[in-house]
Amino acid sequence: MNKFALIIVSLTLLLLSNSSALASNNHFGIHIFDESDLVDAANLVNSNGGEWGYVTLVIREDERNTGRWQRVFNEMRRLKLIPIVRIASKNEGGVWLKPTDDEAENWAMFLNSLNWPVKNRYIILFNEPNHAYEWGGQINPQEYAKTARVYLEKLKEYSYDFFVMPAALDLAAPNGRETMDAAKFFAQMNSADEYLLSAFDGLASHSYPNPGFSGSTQDNGKMSIRGYQWELDELSKYSFPENAPVFITETGWLAGNKSEQEISQYFTHSFQNVWSDPRIMAITPFILNYNSKPFDDFSWKNPETGEFREYYMAVQDMPKQKGAPEQIHAFETVDTGIANQLITDSSYSFQFKIKNTGQSIWSTRDGFSFHFDTSLPHANVDISPVPPTEPGQEANIPIRIFTEGVEGEQKLTLAFNKNGKNIGKDIEIKFNVIAPPTLVFSANFLFSPDADNVNLKITSENLSWSFENIVVSKGAGGISALYNIIPGGEYLYELSRPGFIAKRVSRPLNKGVNNIDFGLLLPLDFNGDNQFNWHDILIYFANPVSLGLGLVSLR
Repeated sequence: MNKFALIIVSLTLLLLSNSSALASNNHFGIHIFDESDLVDAANLVNSNGGEWGYVTLVIREDERNTGRWQRVFNEMRRLKLIPIVRIASKNEGGVWLKPTDDEAENWAMFLNSLNWPVKNRYIILFNEPNHAYEWGGQINPQEYAKTARVYLEKLKEYSYDFFVMPAALDLAAPNGRETMDAAKFFAQMNSADEYLLSAFDGLASHSYPNPGFSGSTQDNGKMSIRGYQWELDELSKYSFPENAPVFITETGWLAGNKSEQEISQYFTHSFQNVWSDPRIMAITPFILNYNSKPFDDFSWKNPETGEFREYYMAVQDMPKQKGAPEQIHAFETVDTGIANQLITDSSYSFQFKIKNTGQSIWSTRDGFSFHFDTSLPHANVDISPVPPTEPGQEANIPIRIFTEGVEGEQKLTLAFNKNGKNIGKDIEIKFNVIAPPTLVFSANFLFSPDADNVNLKITSENLSWSFENIVVSKGAGGISALYNIIPGGEYLYELSRPGFIAKRVSRPLNKGVNNIDFGLLLPLDFNGDNQFNWHDILIYFANPVSLGLGLVSLR
């Protein structure tokens, strides 16, 4: 991809995403170590009015299991959590291996295979490469820039929904054998690729309260909780936009150096007065739950007691915004369910089936509904609410149609929408309302050419219609008008009369006059189940005289 084209597209997407996201963004977040902590994360960042808070998580190269991470993303979708994914190589002997250029394709393919909870797919390219142990044992800004370029372009090649950020740096790191000052690292990255930094979509920042993770909320500069401000100023030298979205993916105070009450006050003050900067999209302090060295003192859950520390509750109690991140809403029609022909003056119940092929979970609570327009009187159509439906699932939506006083060609147009805004194309369904068909049948009840108390049952799949007390005269009977039935399909017709074995015939039912011959019906049903079986034989031999008299009475 042309570097200049990538920069132009990235800047355009950056401006669009930043302006739309800030309108309704819940910037509260948390960093987690394991997906089992997602519910506790949601209870923290989506509490007190909040929805769609952020969660930073790490996926290693040897953890690229589509099934596992799709389950994680599905759970985050249900909990209304936005993932920020930091990709990582593998750790060997306490050193993170350098990512190879060949793995860029594998990462892009894997990340693109997932159905993300929201449209923006937030990706951070590795971690603190100004530490030697984070980059194969040696610091190499030029090499990081080259690798980052390969990964950035490969991700964008798969989808521009990937929102790619460079690795956050350790802002407190000095120049030395094992670490490099962030300013020097940025400068050498830029010297290796002068267009790289301006091609990223946002900034990932580790704005820790240093020194010793114990600084004051009043401190300024790159070693403070305002460290992102220093980064934006420094990066502006390299055409990095000053209003770029900022994601503080690590921050927090060391529990061993401050009391829980003090840290609670620090977080409350920081969220209210420092991290309220409109450029900040998310703050995900490090870390929700970590029960061993070296990060147990950063853990918001006390490893010794298993209880959350005071600042979990303090942040939980803070008012939050109901976020509204952009999601892809999409569906495909599986079956309209409505027959091509209906009968006038009838009532029908159909199942309209659609499949969720987008990112959102459909529910009436979140504003998903069907609106319709029709040539029928509006009161003649009733559409049930959209049931809760996750991506990949199908929704069966009951539709009732009444054809009272209606005939001829009719049209029903369905529009699926969220909060009044249409999703996809309208669905147009046409059908014809015709006069009721007539059914004429012939049947010979043994000894009884004339018969009353005759019953007819018509069935099709899960539907059935029953007609009782039909009179048969000279072997003929019928139904002058069949309502509430669907013409054109195959039906099973069952003719019965008490004492006689029922006859069944399968025939299509068409408009106009339909003729059916049931043939001879025998009076051998002694137990009333409309069939002849061994029960009838046992009953007959147990009562031969009385049953014989009964047969005579049927004449």
